[in-house]
Amino acid sequence: MVRRSLAEKIGHILPTDVKEVTLADGETKLNVMGYIPTSTSIEGAPIDDVAYVIEKLAEELIIGAKVMGFYYIKLDMAKNKVTIGKNYTSFELY
Repeated sequence: MVRRSLAEKIGHILPTDVKEVTLADGETKLNVMGYIPTSTSIEGAPIDDVAYVIEKLAEELIIGAKVMGFYYIKLDMAKNKVTIGKNYTSFELY
């Protein structure tokens, strides 16, 4: 998910049939305004996704559980590290 103000800087917001998303807590529901395709890399590991645009999102960008599972993204909060995929590429969390 991406905050609307950031989505507008990235590109054109496209329409979607998805009208609402539920956060990982299973209860919080947010209205979807559209989506933007996103493509980035973390330590050379490509991360491609569709980000739903939300008007008032707590963070500018939230990587959801489905994307984390698909790309094998693991968080190690004790070591302040993120690992991506089977090659165990990592970077520091700030």
